[in-house]
Amino acid sequence: MDVLIKSSNGITQVSANAKLLSKRKVFVEGEITPEEACEFIKKIMILNEEDSIKPIDVLINSPGGDVNSGMVMYDVIQASKAPLRMPISQEIVFRRDQRPVITMKYEIQKNTLYRKITDDYKKRMLNEERSENSSM
Repeated sequence: MDVLIKSSNGITQVSANAKLLSKRKVFVEGEITPEEACEFIKKIMILNEEDSIKPIDVLINSPGGDVNSGMVMYDVIQASKAPLRMPISQEIVFRRDQRPVITMKYEIQKNTLYRKITDDYKKRMLNEERSENSSM
């Protein structure tokens, strides 16, 4: 889908995704695949590079998909310097070989296991960074 934009140079036709990205809005639609995850990561990285303070709106409309791709997207969401605004309490279903792996209503910020895993990961990364800096 394309949108027409009026400017001093006349009327320009741009894709709806490009227009939304310029407004710091990222949409993930359809099954989560490695390709979809890669596109999501690129968009979040570009927006973080442009401005790491302004929030990014993320809307995910997906039946689920590849577990590894979903976890990579999850890691990028957590690592983003810019705040990400996204609805939570949506059903998440990841499939591996067409069998459901996770099916639940999930509120990520309220999940204590998520917090523990995230805190442990952050500590491990911080320790690795310190050890690299001390060896230099």
